[in-house]
Amino acid sequence: MQPSSSSVSALTLAAFDALRTGNARGAFDRFNEIVAQGDSSVSVLLGLAAACSQLGNRKTSLATLDKVLALEPTNLRALLMKGDHFLEFGDSQAAIAFYMSALRMSPASEMLSPGLRDDLRKAQKTCEDYSEKYEAFLHDFLEDHGFDPARSSTRFAQSVELMMGKQLIYHQQPQHFYFPELPQIQFYERSQFPWLGAIESASADMRSELQEILREPDTFAPYVESYRNRPNIDATGTVENPNWSAFFLWKAGAIVPENAARCPKTLQALKEVPLCHIRGRTPSILFSLLR
Repeated sequence: MQPSSSSVSALTLAAFDALRTGNARGAFDRFNEIVAQGDSSVSVLLGLAAACSQLGNRKTSLATLDKVLALEPTNLRALLMKGDHFLEFGDSQAAIAFYMSALRMSPASEMLSPGLRDDLRKAQKTCEDYSEKYEAFLHDFLEDHGFDPARSSTRFAQSVELMMGKQLIYHQQPQHFYFPELPQIQFYERSQFPWLGAIESASADMRSELQEILREPDTFAPYVESYRNRPNIDATGTVENPNWSAFFLWKAGAIVPENAARCPKTLQALKEVPLCHIRGRTPSILFSLLR
């Protein structure tokens, strides 16, 4: 004879009530009875795993959590509980792996129950503490083996920063033409730009010329223009918008004589810059105005 749904529901409520009030043995017996009656749902298995954990039966608790994750690999509660188990037994790396998995899969905090939200915060704090300790360990280890960021390979130093999450990896993302196998260099050495000093030295003159132009704001035109021979889809509201305007000295590969005449010192400062000249395309040299 199959048990009635009402009796199973009553047993389930009793099991969770026993777990909530700290009666781990009573919860364990009831959850096992529910499973024996054919209910191996995720919630029941999580309750059984929690009861086993409170009783110190780690092996059964972990086996039950594995069953939960086989049914729901992204179950936050099961991931956190496995992390707790490994942390308790000193396997910090395994614990962090489960905590990080839960944190990555977690929805916005307002969508979580208060208890789960608090447990995720604890997991986050544990991950942060572990990261700080590992960073200190790694720094000391590398230093003991002769690594000095001031003298050693800058590429290796950056690799450590990337591994520790102190820097981000930036890939080239051209809009029109991808030239393969270019090095992904995040910051270039100043020595590679011998013409930069002349521009910096002329910054006061360039600013002075710009200030004169700013006296006549109508000389600036919207930077993003509309074209009759192109679609003008304006998803960002920037097309023909004067809030982002430009004063071009060179535009699309051609000098703008009337504007260039007003900024001779600016163009003189740029004279040694190795500009790219493509008819109808480049260079474009401008003052950009964001209102």
